[in-house]
Amino acid sequence: MLENGACIPRIFGVALALLLFSAAPLAAQTPPPVTCIVLSVPTQLRAEGLTELVGDIILTCSGGAPTQAGKPIPQANFAVFLNTSATSRILGSNGASEALLLIDEPGSPTNPVQKLCPGIAGCVVSGNGGSGEPFNGSDANHPNVFQGVVTSNSVTFQGVPVEAPGAGSRIYRITNIRADAVTVAGNLSAQVLASVSVSGPVSLPLNNPLQIVGSVMSGLAFSNGTSYAPQCAPLTDSATATYVQFAENFSSAFRTRTSAGADPAGSTPERPERLAPMRRPSSTASAITRHNRLPARIASSLPGIT
Repeated sequence: MLENGACIPRIFGVALALLLFSAAPLAAQTPPPVTCIVLSVPTQLRAEGLTELVGDIILTCSGGAPTQAGKPIPQANFAVFLNTSATSRILGSNGASEALLLIDEPGSPTNPVQKLCPGIAGCVVSGNGGSGEPFNGSDANHPNVFQGVVTSNSVTFQGVPVEAPGAGSRIYRITNIRADAVTVAGNLSAQVLASVSVSGPVSLPLNNPLQIVGSVMSGLAFSNGTSYAPQCAPLTDSATATYVQFAENFSSAFRTRTSAGADPAGSTPERPERLAPMRRPSSTASAITRHNRLPARIASSLPGIT
């Protein structure tokens, strides 16, 4: 009895250990849920600007299980809400704007081809089971660029495929969003804020969805001289000439308007080239001086501008 009784616990202990070790690989195969970290590098915005280009918003996602090959990837709506008016240019009658959502950095060395989704309602992309890049822009079935719709203070990207990256990571970059900096310039913080949300059939949990995308300060420094003419003295050019000066209040405040893709020497481009035809400004800025209370027979002129 003692010998038999001593064997029973040993057999049970060995069986229990085998059960625990055999269950461990099964638990390790379950991927963690998808999570996304939101980041943005604020740009310096001009307080005089109505269409200032804010910093890109980057969502870096990890975890989850990729969609099975041939099955449609779930879609979601990405929305960005600003604390001021969104002023990205409207490009078409369907409401599509220059604001873009890019998946996995199209146009980069690792994903060189850019393919635009033709409709603002989104595009259906089939999964590949995690084998290769599903958003490589190789054809119309693999778009990686989506246009946003601007409404008041928001930009919405509809029907964006949300594919779990599995063991790797997936990047959603929101770029080309412009904002009215004039209304923010008077605020105490003088910052443009962006709140990001993802909703629809599927949603993504976002860490730090509220980001500072722009800091606002005056982009123009103005100075002027003063000249005096003694009473009854003859007026000469040397006695009456004065000068006004417009200068940058911070580096890159002045930018050269060029044709798409051209950045002449000495100019400051707004951003490295990405779908350039969508970003060319439609008008230029103007510098204005006003002269008040000029005496009779006194005229102002602009003999030269440097």
